Amino acid sequence: MKRLVLFLSSLALGVAGVAGVAHAYETYTGCASCHGDYRDSGYSSLANAQSWGNSLHNVHRNDMLSGDCDVCHTGSSKTPVYLASSNGGNGLQGISCTGCHVAQGLRVHHATSGVAPCATCHGAETATSEDPLPPYYANPGTGHPAMPTDSCNVGGSEDFAATSDGLDNDGDGLYDGADPDCQVATPVCGDGTLDAGEVCDDGNTADGDGCSADCLSDETCGNGVVDTAVGEAC
Repeated sequence: MKRLVLFLSSLALGVAGVAGVAHAYETYTGCASCHGDYRDSGYSSLANAQSWGNSLHNVHRNDMLSGDCDVCHTGSSKTPVYLASSNGGNGLQGISCTGCHVAQGLRVHHATSGVAPCATCHGAETATSEDPLPPYYANPGTGHPAMPTDSCNVGGSEDFAATSDGLDNDGDGLYDGADPDCQVATPVCGDGTLDAGEVCDDGNTADGDGCSADCLSDETCGNGVVDTAVGEAC
């Protein structure tokens, strides 16, 4: 869903909140030249042309932030919206857009995509990683039940409108659904490792997890069926 607006948001941001550092885009005004008015209804993704069915503003405010305006807004006037500073939401530090859209990852993402002036200034930067988590993911504060807590879009947690493969948080040009950094290896039943979704328990604790070679490759470990014909005791 979201190669959203704020992908350009931290476009040329350096270290968020460092006094005296000039950035190409201090506010969303610069992003609007590509992403359009944040409040326009019927936003369509620049990445896949899919309609969000709403404005960027409403999807962020209502669907993700549960109406907590101070996460992104500054002062009592609420405008302009700064990309790296805000009043701070309920339990969230005042770093606005960069709380979810990490500055370096977004700069590299846009530079990799050939977006000017990003590529001119940031073309030499290298991708970050999916870990550590964006600040707001690591600490979703209070009263934000829909805020993602995993940068690999597990369970579609980053998808708030249309469909997508998540974000390119690390800036390597690959969205989560196609990024090897976010791929989970297919569990191998009986390999001695209790992977997610496996419920092997044959009473053998010698390997430390109770999942031994009794779970054979020609059955599905954790499917609720004990395949005794092949010696499974999961």
